Amino acid sequence: MFINPIYVLFPPKKEIGIIGAGQFAFATISYFILTSRYGRIKAVYDIDKMNAESLGRAYKAKVYTNFSKLIKDVDIVYIASNHASHSSYSIEALNNNKVVYCEKPVSVDFKQLKNLHNVVKTKESKFYCGYNRPHSPIIKLVKEQYGEVLRSNPLTLSCYVRGHDIPAEHWYRNPGEGTRVCGNLGHWIDLFVSLIWERIEQISLFKLVIVSSDDCIPDDNATLLITTNIGDLFSVTISSRYEPFEGIDESINLQVDKLNLKIDDFRAAKINCDSNLRKFKFRHKNVGHKNAINQPFEQIQIRNYKEYFFSSYLTIAFAEMIKSSETKIEIQSNQIVEFFK
Repeated sequence: MFINPIYVLFPPKKEIGIIGAGQFAFATISYFILTSRYGRIKAVYDIDKMNAESLGRAYKAKVYTNFSKLIKDVDIVYIASNHASHSSYSIEALNNNKVVYCEKPVSVDFKQLKNLHNVVKTKESKFYCGYNRPHSPIIKLVKEQYGEVLRSNPLTLSCYVRGHDIPAEHWYRNPGEGTRVCGNLGHWIDLFVSLIWERIEQISLFKLVIVSSDDCIPDDNATLLITTNIGDLFSVTISSRYEPFEGIDESINLQVDKLNLKIDDFRAAKINCDSNLRKFKFRHKNVGHKNAINQPFEQIQIRNYKEYFFSSYLTIAFAEMIKSSETKIEIQSNQIVEFFK
């Protein structure tokens, strides 16, 4: 039997179960768990038995046919299943007193979000979320070194995303999965919330707008806009007219007072602040997967859970606009605060 030498030299401290054995769990979550040396993949569950068996063989993990049994047999549960199932799996694992890492989105509708929040607020140290851009090295650097600028001024944040060309029969297209807004665009909505979070109490109104190129597929080749009553402007445009050769590609521009940040697909970045230019190049594209996925091992809640529940509220609001064919709404901040009480 194969024995991984990493496990021999560095015995893992935690036993991990993975729910959802798709490409992301196989190539990203499992990779960072393995190389972190903190945990061992002990158990796998997927409604597609072939996917579960494939992941189980690759990492010498036991394949479970019952997710409730898996939850009871591990220390940490990683959830990377279909989007509509994230909340229910998270709630059951948390109610079994397990540490939970939930990939985005945490919920796909307001009912799920409310139910999950009611559990997480009593077990916040056990819940971690897969919104990863705020965990990327360049965003962490900007928040640490230019925090005062971010706290004191409204921002303009523009994100351009070349996404996958998703066919009509893909499960992402199932309305119950939260539309492409929850599936993809929540990442950049969450980045916006992360950048304004320390002055969130100054904001009393959010205006949400959707501009779509095709009313029949309003969550593709579209732009989502958010403005606030204190002058913030956020936009994210997704273009998916052809399958990108290297996967999702993104360009991000941020301006806050004298601070200007340009990110080229998280492979390179430039910061110009008060005529001081700094350039960065990264050996590999780094959107923060490693730092996000490794959160549970040291039990460090890098982000306040309220932050990504707030961004989830805005994300779901956009998804509901898509479903109801609305193009413009206003949300009072106290409406969101009351929702989470």
